Amino acid sequence: MENKFSIYFMPHSQALLAALKSSNFPETANLLENSGAIKLEVSEYEWSQLLDQLLREKAFDTLLLLLQHNIIEKDIYEYDTFRASLFEKILRYRPVDEDFLGFLERFFSELDNINDEVKGQTLFSWALDEGADLFFFKALIAAGFDLGQVNSAEQGYLHQVAQNTRVKPETSMELAELLLSEGADVNAQDIVRKTPLMTALSRNKKALVSLLMEHGADANLPDQTGETPFYYAVVALLDPQLYEEMRNHQQPDSDIQTRDGVTILFEYLKRMSNRASENDIRLLKSLIEDGADLLQPAIFYGNEKTPLDVSAEKSFEVFKTIIDLDRVDVNHADDHGDTLLHKVCAYNVNYDQDMAKDTYRKVKYLLERGANPNVTNNKDQSPMDLASTDNLKTKTVALLLAHKS
Repeated sequence: MENKFSIYFMPHSQALLAALKSSNFPETANLLENSGAIKLEVSEYEWSQLLDQLLREKAFDTLLLLLQHNIIEKDIYEYDTFRASLFEKILRYRPVDEDFLGFLERFFSELDNINDEVKGQTLFSWALDEGADLFFFKALIAAGFDLGQVNSAEQGYLHQVAQNTRVKPETSMELAELLLSEGADVNAQDIVRKTPLMTALSRNKKALVSLLMEHGADANLPDQTGETPFYYAVVALLDPQLYEEMRNHQQPDSDIQTRDGVTILFEYLKRMSNRASENDIRLLKSLIEDGADLLQPAIFYGNEKTPLDVSAEKSFEVFKTIIDLDRVDVNHADDHGDTLLHKVCAYNVNYDQDMAKDTYRKVKYLLERGANPNVTNNKDQSPMDLASTDNLKTKTVALLLAHKS
């Protein structure tokens, strides 16, 4: 059977329904203004068709009268869903002209409890999920909609715009600008301390990232894991162009450590493939040139390890890129007395001939750059002592022996 629902019509309810169906709007207005309310059962389908007809014929004054007489429910709290309601029909209405916009602003201003949620969503957040155009949001704001609300995840509307993928990209940008102009906090943090900027990055919305940073978004503000927007752009997105664009707005704080005790440079190097691309190298150079510390220790499996230590385990190309930047003394020794030459020679090549050849190249390059092959660590071990434990490193041992004094 067809679903029924109750609408409060006037005593001459059948006459009113006939007037609406026949588009006799003067008679509709007369009946509405001169009759009292009664209850009438009308099918959802019939009511939906009638609303479509009124919108199609631009009978906006009639729709407002129906709202004012509560035939169209005006109290948001009374709704069980926004679906199949006049709100959904308005959201899909085309063309959007001045008459329609004037009606929409008046319609929203007549609503009671306009900021209330229905099934956990306000009109604003529901419209976002429905991919609404900008006119809908502008009309809500003009009607006094409260933009300071947050959802159960403590996300404001700027967060929700950044997260949303249903709204068209150009609408998303315009809506973000509108919210910012209305005073939205660009650095507001949600329940896990993520900002709209971090959310925009997680959705790879580069244009929105730029807009947010132009309005003061802090790319060094960590979330509850200690990860910053800069960290996400580098470690998760591996995007040198995006990083450079963000850096043009704000200098990265490369000393910030995540909850796991790692910095941006350390984690980026650790995850870096030995078959590094041109973009990988470009991003690595940018990080170091922007002040990332090669000697800042991170906690790795319970022990301290620096980005420079990690570089000793990477391909020759990556290693050479770092050395060529002249940011560290090649003879710098750590607390155990190990120099970079020690660390390169000690690294386990795991029976891999190509890795063994890379070790040879790295040692050769360090020697050319003035590394001391005779220095010993706290265990009285030289780089050659460490290399000689692996038969695949015989060429490296011979090279060190030739430079031993």
